Amino acid sequence: MQWSDLWVLFSILIGGGQTNDGASLMSAMRAGDGINHAIFTKEELASGFYKLTVEKYIIARNGKYFATEQSKSLYAQAQKNNRSIYKAWDYMGEKMGAERYTGFLPNPANIYKYPGIDRESLALASEQWHKQAQEWLKKS
Repeated sequence: MQWSDLWVLFSILIGGGQTNDGASLMSAMRAGDGINHAIFTKEELASGFYKLTVEKYIIARNGKYFATEQSKSLYAQAQKNNRSIYKAWDYMGEKMGAERYTGFLPNPANIYKYPGIDRESLALASEQWHKQAQEWLKKS
């Protein structure tokens, strides 16, 4: 498990993965940018979704992503005592054995593919997210 996989998990949890509606790719990307002030690479997302699914931290259903009870429980433990998101991230990273990567992109550990995570789906999700952001800005 890599640190970027944990970023993907947090993005799903915060992007709607704890609800009955689930997180879309767009909402996960939006949450990921909000959390880390950065945009995922295709490799980070594909590898993250793959590993999180294999390790049973998330479930994909009808184009939406849902946090499992395992990840919800870990997230709840991480939030105890009013931990900031970054302290919760550190806590979960430690519990999940996530390795930090301090090199330059791309991380050679992000080698896995995941159905539905490709250039076209990322471009569409990014377009939807930017359109939504423009609408929010018009209202503010």
